[in-house]
Parts: sequence; C-alpha cells; structure tokens
Amino acid sequence: MTISDIEIKNFRNYEDETLQFCPEINVLYGDNAQGKTNILEAIYICVFGKSFRSVKDNEIISYGKNEYRITLNLKYGNNSNSIRVIYNRESNKKSIYINDIPIKKYGELIGYVNCVLFSPEDILMVKEGPSLRRKKLNLLISQLKPTYLYNLQQYNKVISQKNALLKNIKNGKSRKEDLIIWNERIAEISLKVIKERMKYVGRLSNIAKEKHLVISENKEDLDIEYIPFLSFNEKLTDEDNINIFLKEIEKKTDEEIIRGISLVGIHKDDVNFIINNKSLKKYGSQGQQRSSVLSYKTAEIEIIKEDTGKYPIFLLDDVMSELDPKRREMMMNELKSMQAVITCTEKEIVKEKRQAKFQEIIAGKLQKRKE
Repeated sequence: MTISDIEIKNFRNYEDETLQFCPEINVLYGDNAQGKTNILEAIYICVFGKSFRSVKDNEIISYGKNEYRITLNLKYGNNSNSIRVIYNRESNKKSIYINDIPIKKYGELIGYVNCVLFSPEDILMVKEGPSLRRKKLNLLISQLKPTYLYNLQQYNKVISQKNALLKNIKNGKSRKEDLIIWNERIAEISLKVIKERMKYVGRLSNIAKEKHLVISENKEDLDIEYIPFLSFNEKLTDEDNINIFLKEIEKKTDEEIIRGISLVGIHKDDVNFIINNKSLKKYGSQGQQRSSVLSYKTAEIEIIKEDTGKYPIFLLDDVMSELDPKRREMMMNELKSMQAVITCTEKEIVKEKRQAKFQEIIAGKLQKRKE
C-alpha cells in the first residue's frame, strides 16, 4: 500500500494543502522550520493515531482554528483507500475513519498501513533511557500482532489500577492482600508480552547483525539483546514462569506501597545494543551508535516485509545529513523496493537511484514548480 496524496487543513502551519506522492522516493526539501516534518507528522498520525512528537492534539491545530483535518489517500493495486483524522478543540475529540467508516478503537487502525519512521530521536535511541527503546519495539510488534497491542493496553490498565490501590493501602483505605489479584494479572500478561518481545528482538538482532557487517566492512559485530525485568526462562512452563514473576513482584511489595507505584513488570524491560561484545551505550562512538540504529531500522523494514509480504512506507525525517556518505549510500540502497518520504534541507543530499519526486516547502506552502 502506498500514499497517493495527503490533504491537510488547519494542521500546524498548513492552512489547506494537498501533496501528491509518487510510489517510490519522495523528497520534501527546504530550509529549517518551514513545515517539512509536519507533513511526516500528519502521515504518522493517520497511520498510528497519534504524533511521534510529545504533543497534545490541541497544540497541533493551526493558531486561531478550532479543528484540524488530515486525509491520507492510499493505493493498493487497483484499489483506493483512505484514512481520515479529525480533531476538534471544543469537544477535545479525535475521530478516525477508514474508508469513511468510523473506527472505535486504535487497534483497528494500527497495522492497516505499515510504516517505519527514522528520525533524529531514533539516532538517540542507544544513548537514551529504556523507555524510548521499548516504545520503538512496541510500535514494530503492534503493527504485526494485534494481540500484542491488546495485551499492552490491558497491562497499562492493570498497572494504573494497581497504582491506585497501592496509594489506598498507603493511606490505610485498602488491604495489602488486595494486591494479589492485580499481581496475578500482571504476571499473566507480562508472560505473553515477554515471549513476543524475545522473539522479535531475536529476529531484529539477526537481521541487524548482517546489515551492520556490511556497513562496518566486517569489522563490527552487532548484537541486540532483550533484557526482561522479570526472570523469564524459556525452558520452564508458563505456570512456573508466572510463579517466579509473582515471587519477584512480592519481594518489592513493601517498597511499592511506600512509593505508590508498581516497580516490577514489563514496563521496566530494556533492549541493549552490543558491538564486539561491548556495550554500545557505554563504549560506542557516535558513528557506531548511528550505524547501529541504521542497521536496526533496516531490520524493522525486513521484518515487516517478512510478516506481511509487503514493504512498509518509510519516513525519513532529516536524518540523511546525520549520516556519512557511505551510510547514506546504504540507506538509499534500502529504498529500492518501497515508497519513501524524505525530508532534508538540500535536495542534493539525496542521490537519485530511481524515479524520485522533489517538492519544495516554504512556510507551510508547497511551491508549485517543476523539478
């Protein structure tokens, strides 16, 4: 499935604009702060239901306007599809439609169109805390496994309910024994999530290792390691693993009550990057970190292709300038079989390897000119 065009109204610095896309490489270029990333953000919102920036919807609406609308028109063979997102400031309500039919849950949207984003935030993925790495892993698996997304949503609800109970216990309004049912539910859901994370991180590691050997000219061996916070043992039965989880949670119960938050569970998991048996976060150079994230992103693309039979839409937000010529060349080679939307300040950064469409953006306006 590819994007044929996107219609944007009252979205950030776009009043009313339509951009056409070719099924291959699309380059949005222009000076900084002109609105190039806003286009990728609009696409992302239609694919995932929310922005990749840490913002609220009412901060995205154009100044002085009450509502934004985004329509993403798609092509799949001879078929046309659409995703429409409308957010109203007064009602604080976001409505999402697939082919003009309203959806009730985000789970109906995630995975309808597969997409991979490569942004400056991703380049920081190795150096930042575990929450960013978990977020990226969750996005990948949720697109491919609806049950995984459901389990994550259920887990977050249970953690929220347990946290409320912990505060009540601390204030003498509830009993410590009331935690048992929530801990059991946390252990059950955690087991399901851990199994999927372990499987997908293993696949990411295998593919990224091969990609990274090419980038490093066989000098660097990259491994990506999943670190579950709970002690999972593949050789044990589900029941035995759950019992081990419960014991680990119970050891922290008194501290959880004092602090009023859940301290044990999959929301504490991490993913480690290792180069030549050394921690990339501790010992890796900036170049090695960038290369490893590049290998990780290309591995995401391959996994989506393996699981769905189709390449995802690839969004690259101003990352070409962060890569040296060799890594930029590798990135362009990865784009051979998929639709990509690339933002950059200078179009010369992107070397044409096949048909490409160049569009200049100035102050939230598409410049009507032939390239």
